[in-house]
Amino acid sequence: MSDSRIQQTEVSVDRLVRNRELGSGGEGTVWAVSNLVINKKWPIAYKEYKPGSRSRLRADVLRAMVDYLPRQPEATAEWLSEHTSWPAMLVSDAEGVCGYLMREIPERFFIRPGTGADAKAAGFEFLLNPDRYLQRIGVAISPRQRFQLLLDFARTLDRLDDMDVVLRDLSPKNVLFSLRETPDCFLIDCDSMVLGNRGALPPTQTAGWSLPAGEGTETSEGVVYKFALLAVRLFSGSQDGVDVSVLRSADDAVADLAERGLSENPAARPTMAQWLVPLASAVETVPAVLTQGAVPQAATTAPPGPVPSGAPPHQPPHQPPLSPQTPKGRFRQWAFTLAAVAVFGAWALDVGPFADGSGGAGGGTVAESSAGAGELGSSSPDSGSGSGSGSGSGTDSGAGSREEQATALDALVRENDGNRGGVASAVGKLMKCPGSGEREAVVRVFDEAAEERDRLVRELGELSVDELPAQVTEDLRSGWEASAAADRSYSGLTSGLGGDCTAEQVTSSAAWDEAGEHNARATRAKKDFVAGWNPVAEEYGLRTLAWDQV
Repeated sequence: MSDSRIQQTEVSVDRLVRNRELGSGGEGTVWAVSNLVINKKWPIAYKEYKPGSRSRLRADVLRAMVDYLPRQPEATAEWLSEHTSWPAMLVSDAEGVCGYLMREIPERFFIRPGTGADAKAAGFEFLLNPDRYLQRIGVAISPRQRFQLLLDFARTLDRLDDMDVVLRDLSPKNVLFSLRETPDCFLIDCDSMVLGNRGALPPTQTAGWSLPAGEGTETSEGVVYKFALLAVRLFSGSQDGVDVSVLRSADDAVADLAERGLSENPAARPTMAQWLVPLASAVETVPAVLTQGAVPQAATTAPPGPVPSGAPPHQPPHQPPLSPQTPKGRFRQWAFTLAAVAVFGAWALDVGPFADGSGGAGGGTVAESSAGAGELGSSSPDSGSGSGSGSGSGTDSGAGSREEQATALDALVRENDGNRGGVASAVGKLMKCPGSGEREAVVRVFDEAAEERDRLVRELGELSVDELPAQVTEDLRSGWEASAAADRSYSGLTSGLGGDCTAEQVTSSAAWDEAGEHNARATRAKKDFVAGWNPVAEEYGLRTLAWDQV
C-alpha cells in the first residue's frame, strides 16, 4: 500500500466516548469505546498509559507499529490483525501520545472458570495447572488439543519472525487460547513487542519466564527458549519447571526440540520453523490419553491454580487463591490488564478516524455514523468482494476469466491437503527410528507424497493462469518441487536405516541435512506464494492460506 492511502492514524482523546473500564494495571487502564467500531462489527478498546509508563514510552516506535499495519500486503495485514493485538491507532492529548486503540478480545477467547464465574480472558496460565484444577473450572483439553495449540502458536511465532517482530515478553498471560473447533491462539500486549529491533516500552520479562542470565530479549532465539518452556509446562501441568518427561511420553520428537530449545546456548536452539513438522506429526499421532507420565493430579488439599492477572478487576470475592506451585509474586497485578481488548481487525487504514465512512479502494474506514457509532469499513478491494461471495460480474470482460483461473488454482492446491499430514506423521516416525516392519510403510508415504507433488506440478503447468500474477504460480511450482525433493531425501534416509538406529544418527546424517535444505527452499517459495495468492483468494472469496498449508 502506498503512503498516499494512509491519511490518518491518530485521534484526539477527547473524541473518544468511554463506555466502561475493562481493566487496570501497572502500565495503564483499558476502556471500552462506545462511539467507534472496527470493520463494521468489532468493538474498540482504548489503552491509556499511566504517567510512569507514558514517561518511558517511545512514541515514535509506537507510531511505527501503527503505521506498519496498513503498509503491509493486504493478506499479511489481515493475518496480523486476526492473530495479534497490534496497535491500530494512536490516541493523543495536549501533551502528546497518551495511548492507542485496538479491537476487543474476540468472544471465543474467553472462558468462565467455574459455575457462576464471570467471563475471563482465556490466558494459557489457566492451562498450566493439574488436570483436577482444569476439571474444576470446566476446561477439558486432550493431549491432541495441547499439540494443536502449540502448532498454531508456533505458526504464529514463525510468521512474526518473518515480519521481523519479536514477542519479547512471551508469558502465559499474554497468550490466549480457544478450544472451539480447531484450537488456536491469540496474542495480546503487543505494545511490548519489538518491531525491527525497536520496542515502544522498556524490556520486561514475566517472573519464571526469563531468559538465561545475560541474554538479550530481542532475538528469535529467546522466543524459542520461552516457547520451549511453554511446551514443557503445558504438558506437565505446572507454572514452572523444565521437566520434559510428560511431553516425552506424548511425543519424543517434540520433547527433543524442547530440550534443545532450553539450551543455555542460543545458537543450539531450533528455529520456530523447525517445530512445525514435528508438532503437526504429534497432532496426528498422539494418543487420546497418555498412558504414562500423565499430567499430574492436584492433591486434594491443594488450592486451585492462579487466576489470570488479565482478569477484570470486578472478579468475585470467592475467586480461589494462588496455587502453592506458583512462586510468590508470579501472578501479581499485570503491568497492563488486557482482559477484554485485543487485535485491531482492520488491515487497511486509509481514511481518517472520523471520515464519512465511504472509504477508498482496498481500505477500511473509521467513521462516526449519525447514530453515534463509528466504523471501519470493509477492507475488500471492491464493493462486490467484501461478502466473500466472489466477484466477476463487473464490466471488466477479463474478471470472469481471472476468477475461473483462481478457482481452478485453489482446487489444485486443495488436492495437496492430504499430503501434508501424512508427510508430517512420517517424519515423526522417521525421527523415532522405525523398526524394519514399519520402515517400508514410512518409505511408501514419502515416495507417494513425492509422486503426488510431481503430479501437482505437472497439472499446474497445464492450467491456464495468464490472468493471475506470474510469480504466484512460479512460487507454487518451486515450493512443490522442493517439497518433492525433500520427500525423496527422507525416503532414502529411511531406506538406509540400520537396526542400531538412534534419533541422533537420523538428525545428524547428510540425508537429513539435504532434506532440510530442500525444506528451506520449499518454505521460502511457499511463503512467497501465499503472500501473492491470498489477496487473489480474498478477491473471489476463496481460501486464504498459511505457508505450511501449501
